[in-house]
Amino acid sequence: MRSSTSKLSHQVTRSPGHQRIKLVSWCLGVLALLSIFFSITGMARRPRPKVYIRKYKGSRYRLFVNSKPYIIKGVCYNPVPIGQNHEYDVFSDPNKPWLVDGKLMQEMGINTVRFYEISDNPQQVRQVIRDLYQLYGIRSILGHWLGFWEYPCPRYGDRDFQEKVKQEVLNMVNLYKDEEGVLFWLLGNENNYSFSGQVNPWTNDEIENEPDPAKRRVMRAKIY
Repeated sequence: MRSSTSKLSHQVTRSPGHQRIKLVSWCLGVLALLSIFFSITGMARRPRPKVYIRKYKGSRYRLFVNSKPYIIKGVCYNPVPIGQNHEYDVFSDPNKPWLVDGKLMQEMGINTVRFYEISDNPQQVRQVIRDLYQLYGIRSILGHWLGFWEYPCPRYGDRDFQEKVKQEVLNMVNLYKDEEGVLFWLLGNENNYSFSGQVNPWTNDEIENEPDPAKRRVMRAKIY
């Protein structure tokens, strides 16, 4: 009688452990099947391509992608339909013009496009980046104006303005750094024209106290 009770007690205490082992085995089996499914269907995320610049003697540089030299054959992609203006946002266009343009650019031999500025909608931006890369092999350079074309004019000498622009750039990088189709980032566009004060002029007290125009340009360049 004691022997039977002992065996029964032993079986009862072991039963939950056996159930946990079976549950873990079942979960591992499901994960293995999902992994095979994603691999077959191409849904598994591929590693982000390694992009870097190698410096050579004589101040020469070369861009590499996945350890291979990458020659940019690109265009600035900023389409504006007839009847629209500079406020047109290609990323939110339901007609998806990049699908037509992407095919044409692929036929031209284009492998890279530059966006001067991107939309505030990350989902729409990702869709354009992925369509261009996955369908046509075209990588994207994402840009930021650095506030240059904002109105009132940029205040590069102002610490608060500098911090605002810095955070916007960091947010952009953090949002899209894992996108396989992103090549790199390009900041500003002809912003150096403001150093002479002729285009989108900006200044501060220190610059205004300098009487020499050439030195004022240098001071703006250093701040920028």
